[in-house]
Amino acid sequence: MIHNLGLPSYMDWRYIWLAVAAFLAGVLNAVAGGGSFLSFPALLGVGILPVQANATNTVAIWPGQLTSVAAYRDDVRKNLRYALPLGLSGLLGGTVGAVVLLNTPQTTFLHLVPWLLLTAALIFAASGPVMRWLERRSVAARGVRLAGQTPTPRMMPLCLSTVFVCFYVGYFGAGAGFLLITMFSLFGFQTSTRSTG
Repeated sequence: MIHNLGLPSYMDWRYIWLAVAAFLAGVLNAVAGGGSFLSFPALLGVGILPVQANATNTVAIWPGQLTSVAAYRDDVRKNLRYALPLGLSGLLGGTVGAVVLLNTPQTTFLHLVPWLLLTAALIFAASGPVMRWLERRSVAARGVRLAGQTPTPRMMPLCLSTVFVCFYVGYFGAGAGFLLITMFSLFGFQTSTRSTG
């Protein structure tokens, strides 16, 4: 069958599919998020074990997260007093999630994958209505600020929420960008509606 496609004998069509899926996942993440819905199944499809496929997928989309940080460096500077505690909270949650993932047996994780993908799909399905609600909430919050009252997020609940969300990101990660945007918006931060993962 490979010869019928005109491919040399040393080329495997699975790697071509993997490259195409990776490219499309990157485009999807750049536009709206959700690239993991393509890249993770593609890794499974070429025979990579589930835990390794998930870890590889997370590491593969990591450079895109760095570009997001660079793009929002002005926002980070404006909220510098939150950056360090939230960074440490994210590091803690993500590290614990990754350690739990790496200690999850392959068969157990494989049984969890449909539920994790369903959870991620529900997160993306809810993103439109939730973002519209958050936008209305943001407009109301701006009205409060114009009236002279500036809400200040409480650090402990914000850090605990970050640990919880980043645990999920470290364990599976699909829909992570939307979860983080929603969390920050609920705590009163002005955020972009674009998410990745």
